[in-house]
Amino acid sequence: MSGGLAMFWRDTNLASLIGYSNNHIDVIVSLPDKPQWRLTGFYGYPERSRRHQSWDLLRTLSSVSNLPWMVVGDFNDIACHSEKRGLHLHPGSLIEGFTAALHECHLNDLGMVGPRFTWERGRGTDTWVEERLDRAVASLTWTDIFEEVEVRNVLALTSNHCAIFLDLEAIPLWKWGGEYFRRFGDRVNFLRRRLEFLRDYRSPVAVNEYKMIESELCALLLQEEIFWRQRSKQLWLKHGDLNTKIFHQSASARRRHNRLTRLRNSAGVWVEGQSMAGEVLHYFQDIFSSSGTSVNLFNRVQTRVTEAMNTKLLQPFTMEEIKTALFAMAPEKAPGPDEKAPERVTDLRPIALCNVAYKVMAKVIANRMKDVLDYIISPSQSAFVPDRLLTDNIIVAGEVGHYLRVKKNGAVGWAALKLDMAKSYDRMEWQFLEGMMLALGFAQEWVNLIMLCVSSVRYSLLVNGEPIGMINPTRGIRQGDPLSPYLFIICADGLSVLLQKAEARGDIHGVKVARGAPSVSHLFFADDSLLFFKACHHEAQTIKQCLAEYSSASGQLVNFDKSSIIFSSNTSTEMRELVESNFGVRVTNDFGRYLGLPSVMGNNKTTICWQMELAAATN
Repeated sequence: MSGGLAMFWRDTNLASLIGYSNNHIDVIVSLPDKPQWRLTGFYGYPERSRRHQSWDLLRTLSSVSNLPWMVVGDFNDIACHSEKRGLHLHPGSLIEGFTAALHECHLNDLGMVGPRFTWERGRGTDTWVEERLDRAVASLTWTDIFEEVEVRNVLALTSNHCAIFLDLEAIPLWKWGGEYFRRFGDRVNFLRRRLEFLRDYRSPVAVNEYKMIESELCALLLQEEIFWRQRSKQLWLKHGDLNTKIFHQSASARRRHNRLTRLRNSAGVWVEGQSMAGEVLHYFQDIFSSSGTSVNLFNRVQTRVTEAMNTKLLQPFTMEEIKTALFAMAPEKAPGPDEKAPERVTDLRPIALCNVAYKVMAKVIANRMKDVLDYIISPSQSAFVPDRLLTDNIIVAGEVGHYLRVKKNGAVGWAALKLDMAKSYDRMEWQFLEGMMLALGFAQEWVNLIMLCVSSVRYSLLVNGEPIGMINPTRGIRQGDPLSPYLFIICADGLSVLLQKAEARGDIHGVKVARGAPSVSHLFFADDSLLFFKACHHEAQTIKQCLAEYSSASGQLVNFDKSSIIFSSNTSTEMRELVESNFGVRVTNDFGRYLGLPSVMGNNKTTICWQMELAAATN
């Protein structure tokens, strides 16, 4: 069906119409043993020039009734940049307008189980775009009634939109009979799971397999429809008992939003319940267990901390320092939510719940250490060092990227490797951290104090509020600890040392964007890394050896599957293939998003300035 809206209900007394238009249908719903509530089916204007009319319609509808309210449908809007994948960045003004309208109407997103996106166009082509246009949102009074609600993203084979299924009490939608399973159920479920697995993959092989499975599933569902028509039976959904209300509505909404119902295991299979808890516990036991360090690179690190710096660091703490640290801490600060719904354990972030006394102590230590970072951290690292800015890296990376795109002459090509480090904080070896600090010249007493902070960690893992086990880590630095960012860049300087030594020996060469310009072999911003070198076998092997040496010493792991490489335009096809095979990474035309910004932004100066201002404000 297209070109209109429709809403159906089975029992006459189940719903009563409030109003409708070309963009909405509004009803009051009456369910047994439940308070009356309001359901609005919504369709937002697809034209960008009319989006404000959609938002104004939502605002108008919000004043119609004080009943608990839920809105579901195709809003033709996204709420954040991660809800789109494909060409062209979604205009920030549209995202801000949509989220502002939801906020003014007191509507909260109900989340979604299943694939991330609900609409797509051009699968397998260069113009492939995916977005989350369809969603369900509700008021807190509504989620107080249906606190176990679950929104499922269901693949619809005959439309470019997915279907949105709202399960009010998260009970099974239907129970299939044995005869159905023998004929269709097992195969249908397998094909659906496979499609769901392949949906996020963009390789040509995955796209072809997706289309083949889609065709088979369509044929099977047609057979299923005929089967049930012949059976001429209806399956009725029987509702369960009432849910117990909780006292705070906001806590109820947060609990529902954060609830994990299933995760993929290492084999890509969805697991639930105890199997899901076991998968979480096993993963974190493994990631926080030391594998030791097999390489000693400390003799190559130059001592940079002076005796005067150590004397200042080791002075007794003063009341003024403690007061400054305490009042600098935001009283309700917490890491922002991940925009992407977690599918694997690797998507979850362990956040250390440090007590106030420790946080104040760590903040005082961090404030002292911050004063010496500019003298000991390599200039290529821009994160967390006073007077070094995120925009410095963005500008340099933009200039190098432009140079690689326009360089069409010359016998030697250039390459830029963008690295993805897997769980960089969690994998940091304590022995490496201690060795780096001593090699840089920190006094033993100061290093002992730092290591006491790092090694005093104990984790209790909770899944949906229920404890599943304790972990005594032997490596890793804590997310949320004021010290952690500074300790990480000290360790990351080990990789910078290896690259600098290789460049000094002539084993690698940094890129120069113009005659007389400085050579740039690497740019670091915390764990965001860009490496530049000549596109040849020898330099690629040297870079890979430096990465392997750093990984063996520090515990860090390069995720080559998520890393990428670009080449200058004058690099031959044979050399591209040779260098690419050294790393096993995908080749791209640009850096993609670097430090939150698109690496290629065209000539629109307003867009460029707005993007840079946004990146600087959020980092």
